[in-house]
Amino acid sequence: MKFFKRGILLTTLICLIFTLFYSNVSANSASFSDVPQGFWAYDAIMKMVNQNVLSGYPDGTFRPDSPVTRAEFAKMMVNALGLPVTTPQGTTFKDVGLSEWSINYVEAAKNYLTGYKTADGFYFKPYENASREDMACALVLAKGYGNSEADLSKLQRIFSDHQEISPALQKYVLISFEKSLIKGYSNGTFKPKGTLTRGEAASLLYNASLSKKEEKVPMLNEGSTKLSGVVTFTAIGDNNERRLWIDVEGMPKRSYACSSQIPDSAFNAAREGAKVEFAIDKDNNILSLNII
Repeated sequence: MKFFKRGILLTTLICLIFTLFYSNVSANSASFSDVPQGFWAYDAIMKMVNQNVLSGYPDGTFRPDSPVTRAEFAKMMVNALGLPVTTPQGTTFKDVGLSEWSINYVEAAKNYLTGYKTADGFYFKPYENASREDMACALVLAKGYGNSEADLSKLQRIFSDHQEISPALQKYVLISFEKSLIKGYSNGTFKPKGTLTRGEAASLLYNASLSKKEEKVPMLNEGSTKLSGVVTFTAIGDNNERRLWIDVEGMPKRSYACSSQIPDSAFNAAREGAKVEFAIDKDNNILSLNII
């Protein structure tokens, strides 16, 4: 009888372990009823979802052909770049108030977004659909190509609809094309005002390597990684967290948190455009920082 009871107990334990393991695997392996394995953006969507850049809907769908609003696009950029999200004290755009769900994301990603300038201030139009020229601008800025030279006369030779590109964004569209961040269409158009879909957004973010991908870097004996790059932005967030956005050649642009080992004098000296050498731990916290 004792052996029988032990057998039942052992069987129950094995089933429980199997159930927990299987549930874990299922939870970590995203699948959507409207994104079969043969879908053109399947790999990009799965990668972006698994890295928490994008997410699906409660009904088990991803809706790849649905348009992306400008507010949703702001959130995508925050997730893709790992930007810190803080509660802003004020607003940049007149139509994105402090009560808007997207306010934190829009403010965090505003340096990569487009806005509308009027006589009485800036507007974001959060519920309008994001466009291809919006994505072109964001990718160019995120990759650190914003200061690249651009011969705008090339646009008329490359795209037959070049006149439809917003004047202030022509440079970014051209750079995005020349850097192979975004392609045009086979009929010679770019469709700058074309609506960006969720599937297209996933594919473009994936191909531009803005996701949190695996990076091969030299490791130091003390368990940290030594890097060098150019500071593009600095910020102090909640709880006085100090962050630096640093453009490291060959790696996606991202932000790094300064550990307590970094004195305020070093953080303050790391202004936009400064060249720095720094060491980070496995959680991307800066352990040492030197201006070069």
